[in-house]
Amino acid sequence: MATLSPIETCTFNKVNDLIILEKRHWFRRRVQRHRITTIQGIQVEENHWLGTPFYQVKLKFASGYRPALTQFATTDRIAQHSIAERIRDFLDIGHFPSIS
Repeated sequence: MATLSPIETCTFNKVNDLIILEKRHWFRRRVQRHRITTIQGIQVEENHWLGTPFYQVKLKFASGYRPALTQFATTDRIAQHSIAERIRDFLDIGHFPSIS
């Protein structure tokens, strides 16, 4: 099914030690699978554009790979930190400082 706006899904499956990152837009579908046990941390990245801070939750894997959970950053710092904290709690992963 084609969608007009992007759909991004992140599924954490502790039983199978699997995280699935899926992004769909129009006729494209991109799926990435990783082992949960290779996640070293969850961070909120801060970037500035025209003086406005934008925030985005990123996973940090042992390999150094750092995918963003969403395609676009947001100005809602509290929401992004809340999402990161919920994921940390669910996965029982320690806190890593925010990065700019």
